[in-house]
Amino acid sequence: MNTASSFFQRINSDYPDRPVAAPRNNALATYLEQQFRDMGLRTQSHSLTAEVWSPGESMLTLGDHRGAVHPSPWSKAFDGTAPLRVIGSFEELHAMDFRGCILILHGEITQEPLMPKNFPFYYPDEHRRIIERLECEAPAAIVAVTGKHPFCGLDPFPLFEDGALAIPSACTGDTSIPERARKLATAQLRIDSHSIAREGRQVMARYNDDAAKRVLLCAHMDTKHATPGALDNSAGVAVLLHMASGLHSLPDDIGVDIVPFNGEEHYQVPGQLRYLDMLTNEARDVQLALNIDAVGHTGSRNAFSFYNIDDARIARLRAQFSPQSMEGEPWISGDHSIFAFRGVPSIALSSSDLLSAVMALTHTPEDTERHVDTALLDLAAEDALRLIAAYFSTT
Repeated sequence: MNTASSFFQRINSDYPDRPVAAPRNNALATYLEQQFRDMGLRTQSHSLTAEVWSPGESMLTLGDHRGAVHPSPWSKAFDGTAPLRVIGSFEELHAMDFRGCILILHGEITQEPLMPKNFPFYYPDEHRRIIERLECEAPAAIVAVTGKHPFCGLDPFPLFEDGALAIPSACTGDTSIPERARKLATAQLRIDSHSIAREGRQVMARYNDDAAKRVLLCAHMDTKHATPGALDNSAGVAVLLHMASGLHSLPDDIGVDIVPFNGEEHYQVPGQLRYLDMLTNEARDVQLALNIDAVGHTGSRNAFSFYNIDDARIARLRAQFSPQSMEGEPWISGDHSIFAFRGVPSIALSSSDLLSAVMALTHTPEDTERHVDTALLDLAAEDALRLIAAYFSTT
């Protein structure tokens, strides 16, 4: 049997930097589909369309000061000169006129990334009010002064990651920009950013399809732009494949949907929506969701966190842990949340230092194989299979 460690070496070496519908993403979908077939699993392939983003050199010129800025993922392009406005508070955002201006955002408005306006799973009212105000005033473009991302390693982070937002935008970590901009009437800005719609696929497999008990086993296969994606999430997909090859160890009354979600890092989450549509069309439910993301960090342990599961059952699940596994803190920025928020009993498998160390690597060029302990991946797969069986056990 192929192991998670061997699957990881193949995925990480052959398919790095694989945003949804990009060439290496499509190649990985083909590889996964073939692996499922070689395991004797029934496969499905669902077409999807996603925007593939390409950024270029971008620059903000304030008088004699010229500095690089980072285009927001999927931003519209911009190249021009316009009046300047600087806004650092919610009060200023709702009071000032900035139509047609180059808008510098900083301060309390730029402390966290804003969710895409059409994101189907989570869109806080505060984010909605900010986006609606910006769209109402329609600035020519936005430059957001940000810092380190609160949930990953990006520094500075893009305030927007939303191809549906018509306002061109970029980000910068240069905290001197607001003060410089307040002294000027106009600015020159170039945002080199282009997106093109391409065809991709959501592949999946099914095991024991007619079983009364149905488990979703998932791990997202895509990455952010220009990131190797070793921890996030070659490691998770490798564990998923290892588990898929060992599903015969489960009791006969358990069936499994094996879904390498294609879209967790994309504002349109196309693969997740295709799977949910399929469940709706088939009038099918899952009784347990198990998501694998950022597992196997060197120096950590495998961590399982639990959602919508009663204490007695959690105690039974803990009894399945090997010495290299432990119960982890709940976290919501993963595909398990889609199901946990709907009340589905869910388990997330990650690294024990996810919040303290791993997230500083994710979405950056530093997310490489040197941070992955492949021995932990094999152990994670075996533990997770035991947890699935134990979840449905009555003893």
